[in-house]
Amino acid sequence: MKYLITFIWIFICSSFLSQTDVIQSINLSGLSRTKEVYIRKNLLCEEGTDFDRTKLEKDLLWLRRLDRFFEVDTSVVKDSDGLVINFQFREAEYRYPMLGLDFFSDVFKVYVGGKDLNSNGTMTEVGAHYLFYDRHSFAAYVKKPFINRKYGAKIRLSKYSTNEPLYFLDTSSVFEFDNYALTLGAHRWVKDVHQISAEVSGFKEFYRQKDMVELGLPGREFDFWKYQIRLGYQFNNLAYFFEQINGTLFKINLETVQTKGFPEASFFKGDAELRKFWSKKFLSIAYRGQFGISTNNFSPFTPYVVDGFVSVRGIGNRIDRGTAQVMQALECRFRVLRNDLLIAQLAGFLDGQQLRLPGSTELLNSKIYYSTGIGVRILPQRWYKTTLRLDYAITTSENRPGVSFGLGHFF
Repeated sequence: MKYLITFIWIFICSSFLSQTDVIQSINLSGLSRTKEVYIRKNLLCEEGTDFDRTKLEKDLLWLRRLDRFFEVDTSVVKDSDGLVINFQFREAEYRYPMLGLDFFSDVFKVYVGGKDLNSNGTMTEVGAHYLFYDRHSFAAYVKKPFINRKYGAKIRLSKYSTNEPLYFLDTSSVFEFDNYALTLGAHRWVKDVHQISAEVSGFKEFYRQKDMVELGLPGREFDFWKYQIRLGYQFNNLAYFFEQINGTLFKINLETVQTKGFPEASFFKGDAELRKFWSKKFLSIAYRGQFGISTNNFSPFTPYVVDGFVSVRGIGNRIDRGTAQVMQALECRFRVLRNDLLIAQLAGFLDGQQLRLPGSTELLNSKIYYSTGIGVRILPQRWYKTTLRLDYAITTSENRPGVSFGLGHFF
């Protein structure tokens, strides 16, 4: 009798424990634009299944890494029927403008557009912009970073036009340059933080010489059909909380650009980039390091450029080109204000870049381009991922100042 009572007691206890370890329901609160069905179908935790703390932690990490919410929190409540998992979201304003304004003493760049980060409630990003940089350009795209937890895709149509300096053996010349491109891309996430990707682009380029420099070419106007194939790997465990970013982003890209009828202009290229972010309380530190190397032909179409808009703030407008580069940037941001309307930061930065000249036998040229400066960051609380940036840079390598204003961090 004693053993029978013990057996019944063990059976009752085990039954009760198994019930409390089963997920009875999953509640999502705070969602307005995001569709619940999209979130639910991508959660590892499911109603009616055994509770797994590891799965819950992975779900929480994935939701935060979507980079579409101000906040995501979770709680687990026990009742007599099992477990109730609560996810609390704070959604952002997903529609916002894109604006960039950069200038030096001799060049002016304007970037205007708009994007919707969650156009149909399933994290589909749609955007378009206009760019004036010597001449008029535009681009429109649709991007789905997470079709589900594993796959994403994008399509982009663009026209890029500018006045482009091309470098020849003993001289250079300025050309009107037009590039019409269509890009298709897809990627796969592996274990949430690893991504492999592939892109294919086809484009037509037009060149028309603007100056009277004698180049020995058969004409002053020419065009090319080109295609590009790019393969990439990315490690991304960045976590976002208001203005704070913590974690690592590491990317490797291998690509080739092939030119129909002009194989001398074709090249292969490899790039590696590391970004590290550390934030605690009022202080945020961001670092970017890049190394790139390409086919070392002496060609007017060398892929790496020293430019104040993309590499070294305030340095000037496309002042040098090369077939390899090392680029580094360090930025310290200090929060001075946070309220219901905005977050304000002061920033100090240091940028540097070094090139390999086309055809050079040295890995890198001895000349280093660098700048240092201060800036202000304003983050409106209403618009997610919107950062108004104003930087003033002194380029000691070129002895010239530059001002950069725009939406979004420089990196």
